[in-house]
Amino acid sequence: MGVFITLFTKEFLKTKAYSNWIDKVLYFIISVYAILALLIVIDIYFYQYLVLFGMPSMLFLLFVGVYSLIKKVPLAKFYVIAISGYLIGLFMIAAVNLGLIPFNNITRYGFLIGSFIELSVFSLA
Repeated sequence: MGVFITLFTKEFLKTKAYSNWIDKVLYFIISVYAILALLIVIDIYFYQYLVLFGMPSMLFLLFVGVYSLIKKVPLAKFYVIAISGYLIGLFMIAAVNLGLIPFNNITRYGFLIGSFIELSVFSLA
């Protein structure tokens, strides 16, 4: 999932046009996600590394959105709203998987609600 949202970010915000270093960092994030996906197939133990890498990389995607907003990229405001909803859900499910917060109905469906917010906002953009 991280590979695809990072690729989507690159295309949606046209990162190559306004920031070469951000584009290179996004390629690095995609590479790490791909390597972790292969390692998880070998041993499920690597899933925890995927969760731990997912948190900072998704925060970086939020940073990219805010940076794009500052650079006046036309669709950046939609991106920041959408990715914020997604991040809330993502961090909620990651915290449950790491045992930081208890599993209940709110944490169980929080990721779906965040994904729904993201989907709704991107469909408007």
